Amino acid sequence: MKRLAALFQESKKTILFALIVFAASSSQMLFAQTIIYPEDSCLQELLAAKEVRRYIYLMTGQKLALKKFDSIPAKGNHILVADYNDKMMKSLKDSLGCKPNPDGFIIKTVKKDSQQILIITGSDSLSTLYGAYRFAEHLGAGFDLTRDVIPDKKIKLDISGFDEVGEPVLKTRGILPFHDFPPGPDLWNTDEYMTVISQSAKLGMNFIGLHTYPRWGTTGDKDDNIAPGPEPTVWIGTKQDINPDGTVKWSYPAYYGHTHRPDRIWGFAQRDTKHFHAGASQLFESNGLGSEVIGENVPSDVQSSNQVFNRTGKMFNKTFNHAKNLGVKTALGTELPMGLEPKGPEVGYDWIRGIPPKLQKRLRARGKDLTDPSTIKEVYKGIFERIKRTHPLDYYWLWTWEGWVRWSGSDKQIKAFENEIKIAHQALKEIDAPFDLALAGWMIGSGDNPDEFEDILPPEVPFYGLWDRAMGFEELSDERVKWPATWLEEDWGLSQPQLEAHRVYADTKAALDKRCDGLIAKHWRTRVLSSNIGAMKDLLWVYGKTSELLEKKVPADKNKWIDNFILIGLNGGSGRKQLPALLKSLLSWRRKAAAVPAHWKLS
Repeated sequence: MKRLAALFQESKKTILFALIVFAASSSQMLFAQTIIYPEDSCLQELLAAKEVRRYIYLMTGQKLALKKFDSIPAKGNHILVADYNDKMMKSLKDSLGCKPNPDGFIIKTVKKDSQQILIITGSDSLSTLYGAYRFAEHLGAGFDLTRDVIPDKKIKLDISGFDEVGEPVLKTRGILPFHDFPPGPDLWNTDEYMTVISQSAKLGMNFIGLHTYPRWGTTGDKDDNIAPGPEPTVWIGTKQDINPDGTVKWSYPAYYGHTHRPDRIWGFAQRDTKHFHAGASQLFESNGLGSEVIGENVPSDVQSSNQVFNRTGKMFNKTFNHAKNLGVKTALGTELPMGLEPKGPEVGYDWIRGIPPKLQKRLRARGKDLTDPSTIKEVYKGIFERIKRTHPLDYYWLWTWEGWVRWSGSDKQIKAFENEIKIAHQALKEIDAPFDLALAGWMIGSGDNPDEFEDILPPEVPFYGLWDRAMGFEELSDERVKWPATWLEEDWGLSQPQLEAHRVYADTKAALDKRCDGLIAKHWRTRVLSSNIGAMKDLLWVYGKTSELLEKKVPADKNKWIDNFILIGLNGGSGRKQLPALLKSLLSWRRKAAAVPAHWKLS
């Protein structure tokens, strides 16, 4: 009897062990064992696979294997990250039920024999990367321009049941971080640019552009002492002052916002950090606070000015190459005109506006006539050649300046602008620049004539305008590439939160209604604008099931969308938790507020 009892106990252990093994093997049917990607993956495909693995680890604590293959492994459950056109997708395409549209992606769980495979695939490698970041959002991650938001509570990874297609509603989606205030990119260093560009890709955006103030003074009036420029974003000069590696041998003082800036920038005076109040002086290592490209002290002579421009060029070389790897297009440029600004509205007299005074003196010493179109072309060729040798770029955009376009220029001014746009375009072609031209301004055209420059540049040259609700873009030809703007904040409120979901909605809707090609958001700050950039991202992508036909449109009910954008985000998307009645009443009273994007779930 004792022996039988012992055998029975052993049998129980064996059966129990078998049950545990069976249960474990059964549970694995719900979870991926490996993340697989094509053997010949490009950089974006490989990054997509690595990002899927990273966010799975951050959200679940599981470290999945990451392996490359040339075909689907015969056993096991997997997450496949691959471009739709890759050969690994051939046997799975029928299971998807549809093909991703241009710039779109599919996230879907399919069965292959006894396997379960979660497919993350895009119409190309960049779209596949967007799909990877969307998958991270499904896990509960959130993104803004400065950081990821990862809940503390871990979840269980379940690859079953996914069925989503996603695509952008506009081809170009991006940001214009505006220089001219310390609360903004004036104080950014290489790391900050790299972070914002990385986060832009996570937000499904593909453009970053920079405006450059090239001048002292905002108008031609002699009493004007506000100096937003020259800024070091763009070096202005001639080819003979450029070294073969793109560094410069001569330049003029240029700087962003800095505590040692010798002249007045918008709203800020010169002040050492040691004079900051309430203990703030102890936060800084030196009295001179500015971007790393400026250093502790602003430039004052040719040598220190060269260092600023060369450090800036090096910074853009690293950050713009990073942008290129992430499919983010880049733009920078200067304001028109580089040469003669004729007298007109808000301009007190004829003046050479865009060429910095020290460069004007240098050119005159060489016998150059600054009103001669050939001199202006020489300067543009110098600008373009230096960029060509220094850093990647997709667009050089020429900007009409704020006051001139608001009041509409005189006939002489309009003619001067037209001539210079043609000169810049010719210069670009003559040096065989590896970037294209674009035209930008606070309003497009000449204020009351939005299509003023329509016939000056070919239709593939993008026009970008800052005014609300795509103002004037309906006047442009259907063939023109059109980039309207939205403002994530106004410059009068850079010391306070600004909740702009209403504006973002109206500007996105206008861009779609007027058949525009993109939407580019102007801003200075970053983290405090998380709700606004989240609202923009929410509107610029549409999602559905593989069995559905996606419509590229904004939600029909603006107020309902804003309420959902807030409430679903705060409730974790479940609706089971209830917000306090006071908060709900506040939201109904002021729907303009935008808080947490829907995918930022609170645990």
